[in-house]
Amino acid sequence: MTQASVGLAPCPNHPDVLSGLQRCARCGVGYCGDCLVPVRGRLHCANCKDEQLRDVMAGRGVALAIASPGRRFLAQFVDGLILTVPFLVLLVGSIVTSKGRADPEALSNPFGLMMILWLFGIVLYEALFLSRNGQTPGKMAFKLRVVRPDGGKISAGQAWGRAFSRSVLSFTRILGIVDAVMVFSSEGRTLHDRMARTRVVALE
Repeated sequence: MTQASVGLAPCPNHPDVLSGLQRCARCGVGYCGDCLVPVRGRLHCANCKDEQLRDVMAGRGVALAIASPGRRFLAQFVDGLILTVPFLVLLVGSIVTSKGRADPEALSNPFGLMMILWLFGIVLYEALFLSRNGQTPGKMAFKLRVVRPDGGKISAGQAWGRAFSRSVLSFTRILGIVDAVMVFSSEGRTLHDRMARTRVVALE
């Protein structure tokens, strides 16, 4: 949510911050990112956070807003584009430096190395972004976040485990297909979500 949708009022706790404000899901007041914490996938200010947690513990908390398969696939498509560009640059560069030899033997080693770098890059890209705030650039674009089953922030271990398991599953083809199809399940939990104990929620 942008500043325009929140209004011109500054962050109540940081009057010098006027841009990048987001509304608290409970009280609707605009705050900067430092003043909001996620509770069940929705952002809350400090005061509302305690009230929301009490409601959750009492069984009155709102259900998680599970992300739709369409938004998840679009977010993944954006992340794929971001990762593909440097991969293609490295691949073309490796071919060029192979002295122009077009025989399969000349290309096999650079291509194999690029595939290893590609898989490593996917894990590194996703894990680092998810460890920060549960969002990759693609998920930011479509307002999605990876959270724990209770809606809280995922740990670094969950972020790395989710990124690694998703990459391994996609590399095995059949399991990768099963993993992708499970996004249509009732809670949208894919295999890598289940392995990492995470869910993907829509922020609005």
